[in-house]
Amino acid sequence: MLSVPCRHIEQVTGKEVFNAMIHRSGLMARIVRGGCVRVGDEIKPEN
Repeated sequence: MLSVPCRHIEQVTGKEVFNAMIHRSGLMARIVRGGCVRVGDEIKPEN
């Protein structure tokens, strides 16, 4: 799931960063098994 920033980050940092973070704020994921992720590894979304 894509992460959507909130304006709280501006209150915490004291900087106007909200608009710059739209579509760039990251990805949320649930870790189902530990280990290393390497270039070329298959990553599948849950259904």
